[in-house]
Amino acid sequence: TKRSWKPNVHWKSFTSDLLGHKFQVKVSTKALRCIDKAGGLDNYILFTKEEILDSEIGLELKQHLVRAWEKKYKKKFDRNALLYQKRKDLWESENAICIEARKKWIRENSTPLVTTTVKQDESMESDTDLQQQQQQQQ
Repeated sequence: TKRSWKPNVHWKSFTSDLLGHKFQVKVSTKALRCIDKAGGLDNYILFTKEEILDSEIGLELKQHLVRAWEKKYKKKFDRNALLYQKRKDLWESENAICIEARKKWIRENSTPLVTTTVKQDESMESDTDLQQQQQQQQ
């Protein structure tokens, strides 16, 4: 017998922050995980490539979201520039955290420099005293 697999899809209702609209869509569990990872439906639709969306509803929703984004921020939507900026901001924040952790580790694990005073032996002092006395006598 041949086996067949059906995708695990569910009806879910989502609210778009940009559109201010609530709608119900049939999505797979993988798409739900991707939406959660992207930080919401708007981010998922806006920053996912059209080849991956691969549905008429997704592509139509993307067009509406791009228009709403451009209207809200009054500039052209550039996916690559926005993704680069997000990665740059993330890298800078992680770098700052690493620098602070490194400084803290150095403070906790470094031993302070100890300056030691060298004491002269009494015999050495007496030798120098003797030499001085001999020079004075001559």
